[in-house]
Amino acid sequence: PILDMATNELFAETYPNTQLSHQIQVRPFGVERTTHMRSLNPEDIDQLVTVSGMVIRTSNPIPEMREAFFRCVVCQFTQTVEIDRGRISEPTLCRNCNTNYSMQLIHNRSHFSDRQVIKLQEAPDDMPPGQTPHTLMVYAHNNLVDSVQAGDRVSVTGIYRAAPLRVHHRMRNFKAVFKTYIN
Repeated sequence: PILDMATNELFAETYPNTQLSHQIQVRPFGVERTTHMRSLNPEDIDQLVTVSGMVIRTSNPIPEMREAFFRCVVCQFTQTVEIDRGRISEPTLCRNCNTNYSMQLIHNRSHFSDRQVIKLQEAPDDMPPGQTPHTLMVYAHNNLVDSVQAGDRVSVTGIYRAAPLRVHHRMRNFKAVFKTYIN
């Protein structure tokens, strides 16, 4: 999604009078240098990497909000907000009637895309003998959802990310440990 957003923004800046019927989707493939899961380091975070392995689990498709639709409860003014890295920037002030905290999220008018969590395991031929296989979470988006199933051997190209873990889901504190994934 990051590459898609950057490409669509660049296209809109370069060709301001052109209207696309769909969003541009970037799908890098055919990278010659693949990285073994064991050799992924903190230096690889936020870098484009290619790893290969075997799919051991896939989740059901998950709807992920791309654009939130808000309506003012006072004057019925509507506003859309793009989602930035999974966070909704809820408007605090209605631009029409200047009322604070009057905007309400309307789910059925918001835009969603599909997302799927795929658990990838090191291929047996890539592991040292006697070692436990490493696993890695991969997030598939849009038309890549349901394109693989458990048992498939795949090569995945994406951005290697790290996200902090929360101490408790209701607390704002984070652990010093991060979970890593490919987006």
